[in-house]
Amino acid sequence: MKIIIEGYRKAVSKKNNLKFARKNGRAYKKKDVKLFESYCQEIAHEAVKEWQRLSCTAWPLDKEYKLSLHVTWGDRTKRDIQNAFDCICDSLQGIIYTDDSQIKEIWGAKTYEKGVWHFKIEVEII
Repeated sequence: MKIIIEGYRKAVSKKNNLKFARKNGRAYKKKDVKLFESYCQEIAHEAVKEWQRLSCTAWPLDKEYKLSLHVTWGDRTKRDIQNAFDCICDSLQGIIYTDDSQIKEIWGAKTYEKGVWHFKIEVEII
């Protein structure tokens, strides 16, 4: 069983977008990271609804998963794909799986295409 989630926004790099508050030294997420995670949750909900409509069963949250990510960035700015994984994995918790520790396999690829911002996530039950 597999679910596919596609988005057409710039995949942000969570690690590179953390800032530290000056008063208490705690990390917080920047607005663009929060917006991207919210967008991922939104399209993941839609993908789950579509999967449930086609299969007539609920998507199981208690299995082990393989996650594949292909990111297309629209410019040549240096980015690390594992940081995009981190942001996406966190945003899918509670929608695709209970906790991202259930992900047992990952696969990732990144490409560049001028002006094109796209990501495709495939989640497969192992």
